[in-house]
Amino acid sequence: MSKSQDPYKEVVYPAEGLEVADVQHNELPQVVEQYAYYAPEKEIVQPPPARRNPFLHGRRLWILVIVVVLVIVGAVLGGVLGTTLNHGSNNSHAQSATTTGTPTAAPTGTSKPIGIRQNSPLAVTGWRTGGNFSIRVYFQNDDNFLSYSAYESGTGNWTQISNFTTAKPGSPLAATNFNHSFYSSDPSDTTYQIEFFYLDNNNHIVEWNWDNTTVTGRSGSLTENTLTVGSQTRLTTYWPFIIWADPSNNLQEIVYDCTVPGCWSMAPVNVSASANGGLVIVPQMQNITEMDVFYQREDSKLIDYSRNTTTGVFATAGTFSGSVPPSANIAVFSTGRNGSADLNQYILYQDTTSTIQVVWQDDSSGWKGPSTFAAFKGADNGTAITCLTPRSWFNIPIDVSQDMTRCYFQASGALREVINNGTGWNIIGNVPISP
Repeated sequence: MSKSQDPYKEVVYPAEGLEVADVQHNELPQVVEQYAYYAPEKEIVQPPPARRNPFLHGRRLWILVIVVVLVIVGAVLGGVLGTTLNHGSNNSHAQSATTTGTPTAAPTGTSKPIGIRQNSPLAVTGWRTGGNFSIRVYFQNDDNFLSYSAYESGTGNWTQISNFTTAKPGSPLAATNFNHSFYSSDPSDTTYQIEFFYLDNNNHIVEWNWDNTTVTGRSGSLTENTLTVGSQTRLTTYWPFIIWADPSNNLQEIVYDCTVPGCWSMAPVNVSASANGGLVIVPQMQNITEMDVFYQREDSKLIDYSRNTTTGVFATAGTFSGSVPPSANIAVFSTGRNGSADLNQYILYQDTTSTIQVVWQDDSSGWKGPSTFAAFKGADNGTAITCLTPRSWFNIPIDVSQDMTRCYFQASGALREVINNGTGWNIIGNVPISP
C-alpha cells in the first residue's frame, strides 16, 4: 500500500501556486566552501593582588608581635580548613574538551544536572565511517551557551565540548552533516562536515559548522543572509535541506545549491504551520529521492508533506487522524527497511500526560500506534525530543542495522539516551553533558 493510500491519513492537496524548483540532483554543487577554523584561546583570569594590611606599619612593636602571632595561627587554621574543603571540590577550570566513558545510570536524586538547562532545546546528527559510527548531541545551558557531547563507537567514549557559542534562550537547534566527497572531485577527501543551525537574539538563523580540524567550529555563510524567522518557530534540517517558518508562520525552504549565487536557494513551501508547532524533515525513501516534512497545522493536526528531491515539488499532504497536543515536541527518524526502497519511520511526541508516545510504520500495512514504552518513563514535562537519522545521499542508502536508531530527551533534568532495536526500546543511559 502506498503512503497516499494509507488508511491512517486523509489525503490533503496543497493550494495552487506551489513553486517548483527546477533543480536536478546532478546540478548540486561540485565545490564546498572551505573555512579556516580557529579555536579560541583560553583566557586565564588572575586573582586580584592581596591587599597589604596597614596595621603592619604601626610604630609599636607589640602591635607587630600580635599581628605576627595572629597571622601564624590563621595560616595554620586556614591550611587545615582549606585542605578539608578542597579535598572534595571540583576543578573550576575544566578543559573545553573532556573524554568520559559510557553513559551513566539514571540519577536517583533530584539535584539538577550541571551543564544543561531544564527542557533544553536538543539536536542530534550522526554518520557511519566503515564499521564505526559517530554521534553529536547538542544542548543549551542556563547561561544560553551551546555545548555538545560527541560519541565515537570505535572507542565507546563520549567527549564533551562546552560553550562553543551562545544562542537565543530556548533557541530551536537543528543539526545535520555531509561528506566532502559528495561535492569534491578528489575521491580521497572523505571528511565529514557538521552543519548546525540556531537563532540569535534577533531571531536570525545562524549557521555553525565543523570539519575534522576543529572541535569548536565557526559561523558559516548562511549567517550573512540575516534571515528573520518567527519568534516561536522550530528549525529542522537534513542535508541539503533546511525548513523553517517566517514571522507569519509560513514554511520556507533553504537548499544548499551552488547553481545559484551564494549557494543557498530559498523558496516558500506554500503551507502555514502553527506557531511553535512540531517541525521535522527526514527521508521517506532511500537515497533521499523523497523527503517528508512533518509539521503541525494551525489546527494542531500533524501533517506529512512529501517532497520529490529531483523535481523539488511538494506533492500531497497526509493528515494524521491521531491527536497530537498543540505545540507538541515532536521527533521523527527514518531507518532502512530490508528489501525495500521505502524507509521505516518513527514519530515520537509527548502527550498531555507527559508520556512520550510512538507512532511508526515498518511495513506496507501503514502506521501503527500510538504506543509508549518503559524506556520513556520519567520524561520531564515539556522536554524536547530529538532522534537520529543516519547520513544518506544519492549513492549512499541508510543501513538497515539498528545500532544508530537513538533518541534523546530529558528525564529528571538529565539527558537520557534510548535505542530502538526494531521491536522495542531500551535505555542506554544518560549522556555525559558536563566536563
